[in-house]
Parts: sequence; C-alpha cells; structure tokens
Amino acid sequence: MEVLGLIGVETKEDIKKRYQKLSHQYHPDMEGGSTEKFQEINRAYKVLIKYVTNYRFRFTKEEFGNQHPFLVDDDSNHNHIAK
Repeated sequence: MEVLGLIGVETKEDIKKRYQKLSHQYHPDMEGGSTEKFQEINRAYKVLIKYVTNYRFRFTKEEFGNQHPFLVDDDSNHNHIAK
C-alpha cells in the first residue's frame, strides 16, 4: 500500500490507475526511471490486485486504521495516518 500510495483508494480501477501512473514514471526506459523501483511497484500491484480480487474490495482510511492501528495516531478522536 505504501509503495503505491493507496491509503484511501477504494476500487480496483483506482489501484490500476495509480499503478499505471507510477509504473510509467519509474519505468527504466524513462528519464529518472529506476529498475529497482519499477520492480517494487510491479510486485506491490500484483499483491494488492490479488488481495482485492480475492478478499477485500476497499482500502479506506478507516479500514486501514482498523487493520493497522500502529500506523495511525488518534488525536481529536479521529483516526489519522501517522506522519
């Protein structure tokens, strides 16, 4: 999720759009591209698409906070992603 910047993304289409943007940006043939980063993005995308297809369909901030409370701080009685 961190690799693709998907906190708050809710659909497979959102994940696909984010993946396409990042894979284009970091493609090794592009200026400033990185083979390592490109491969990391591809691995993350494959894992997330498999997860979304087989288990869950949403990555809302609330759901992420419930699943990963150690990454969320609780100020003003609202869940916020820790900075």
